Amino acid sequence: MSASLNTLMSIDIRLLRYFSVVAEELSISRAAVRLHMSQPPLSQQIQQLEDRLGVVLLLRKKRGIELTAAGAAMAAEAKLVIARLEQAVDAVKQIGRGELGHIRIGVISSAMWGEFPNLLRRFHTSHPGVNWSVKEQMPSVQVQSLLERRIDIGFFRSVAQAPEGCRSVRVAPEEFGAVVHARHLLARRMSIPLSSLADADFVMLDTPAAADTLYLAQCCVDAGFTPRVIRTAIEPQTLVALVSAGMGVTLLPWSMSRIGWPDVKFLRIRPPTPTADLYAVYREEELSPVVQQMVSMITAR
Repeated sequence: MSASLNTLMSIDIRLLRYFSVVAEELSISRAAVRLHMSQPPLSQQIQQLEDRLGVVLLLRKKRGIELTAAGAAMAAEAKLVIARLEQAVDAVKQIGRGELGHIRIGVISSAMWGEFPNLLRRFHTSHPGVNWSVKEQMPSVQVQSLLERRIDIGFFRSVAQAPEGCRSVRVAPEEFGAVVHARHLLARRMSIPLSSLADADFVMLDTPAAADTLYLAQCCVDAGFTPRVIRTAIEPQTLVALVSAGMGVTLLPWSMSRIGWPDVKFLRIRPPTPTADLYAVYREEELSPVVQQMVSMITAR
């Protein structure tokens, strides 16, 4: 171990703070008052610092003290060290409270038209020191990303039971609606039973891309028919475009009706209505304070 390192390790923050106050006051007596201690122990601490550094920091005179050149340099450096340490301690405390940090978020694309952007806005307002990044991912990819720690929290729909090793909390309730062309025979209605689509051609999300497709297919079976799927896509926006082109009907979360697609009509589905509730999914263990803060904000609502 080098002599410089030995010296560094022998100087603690307490000695630096004592010296910093003495340097500001240029008086042992006034510094002692500020530090709530008597003069002799304070003088001993300053002497100890000088001994460890091997330099004279103060010139003791009848009418007070003066800083040597080394003392003036030490006073400036001590102030920087103390300030940096205070900043570090404050940052660590903020990180522990979930007020600082970074959160990596996975989300399905259809959630961007619903409650999810509002959730991000509220979180950003209440936690301005937290940085976040968003990746649009399919539910199956999100689960894998969570387990492999590539994202910290995911957002997707219809989680009846959280995947193994994860927990879930509902963010917002939502329903699926029927999406038909504006000139479709059903487009004049405000709501329909799901069974009224029994003879329609469906365009749906590709099954490996969305667990919702299997759920919606089962809802159709429960309504008395098996959906005739003639086209598939990976993104829900593509499904709406296909409906707009007159290539079939589909079922999508109602929040996507806000997009305002041309030649497309969203219809409510009468009970029993397929649910499109949005869930937040996160790991059971090793939950970071930042994720805890986001989950707490969700559950508080």
